[in-house]
Amino acid sequence: MIMRRRTGAADRWLGILLAGLITVGAVMGVTAGASDYREIKAELRHGTPRWYQTFISSGHPVGCGATAWAIVFGYWKEHKGKTKLLPRVTMPHDQDGQNDADLGWEMGEIARTMDTTYGEWQGKKYGRTTGGKMMDAERYVKVKGYTNVSIERVRGLEYDKFRRVKEWLDQDRPVIILTNESDAAFTSLHYPVIEKATLRQKKVLGKWHDRDVYYSVNMGDGGANKEIWVREYGVNDHPHTGSFSMFLLNIR
Repeated sequence: MIMRRRTGAADRWLGILLAGLITVGAVMGVTAGASDYREIKAELRHGTPRWYQTFISSGHPVGCGATAWAIVFGYWKEHKGKTKLLPRVTMPHDQDGQNDADLGWEMGEIARTMDTTYGEWQGKKYGRTTGGKMMDAERYVKVKGYTNVSIERVRGLEYDKFRRVKEWLDQDRPVIILTNESDAAFTSLHYPVIEKATLRQKKVLGKWHDRDVYYSVNMGDGGANKEIWVREYGVNDHPHTGSFSMFLLNIR
C-alpha cells in the first residue's frame, strides 16, 4: 500500500470540516434537549358566592345565565363597593335552598331583563339565555343606579381571550365564560364564572410560545370550583371544554 502524504492545505480543510461538524452537533443537541415551561396566572382576590339556580313560579330553573350574573353582581356588591346591586340580598349571603326568596327574586329579575326563555326537553325543564341576550344584563345594572356601566363580549382565539380575562382578573373583576357543558339539559351551553386563569408557555429557540389555557371556575352549582381546559397544544391530556365567549363587566 502506498501512503500519500497530506498537504498543509488538506490538513487545514479537514480541521475546518471536523470543527464544523462538532459545532453543528452541539447546537442540535442543545435544541433537541431543551424544554423550558412557564405559567402566566391571574386570580381574583376573593372567592365568588357559592350560589346555584333558584326556581321560578313555573317550576323551571331560573337559568345559568341569570345565576352567573347574580354571582358576578354579588362579588361587585361585597368586594367592589357597588352596594345597590342585588338590593334584597345582604352580603355575604348563604343561599337558603333553591326557593331562596330574596336571591330568587334577584335572579328572576335578571332573567326577565335578559328575556330568558323556558321550556322542557326529554322531561327536564330548563332556562336558556343566548349569548347576545347576556349583554342585556347591563340594563339591570343601570336600573340599580349605575349608569356608567359596560359589558363587553369577547370572542376569538383562546390565547387572545386569555389575555383579556387576565386583564380583568388583575383588576379584581370576575368574568363569565360561555362553554359547552356535556351534563346540561337540552343544550350543552353553560355560563360559569372565572376566578383564576392560567396560560402555559414553552420556550423554543429562545422565545416563549403559547401552549395551554385553563381556568378555575365557579360552575354556579353551589359546589367547589372546577378546572376546565379550553386549549392544549397537541394531544389533549385533559377533558376539553369548548369556550365560545367571555363577558367582561365594568362599573365605574
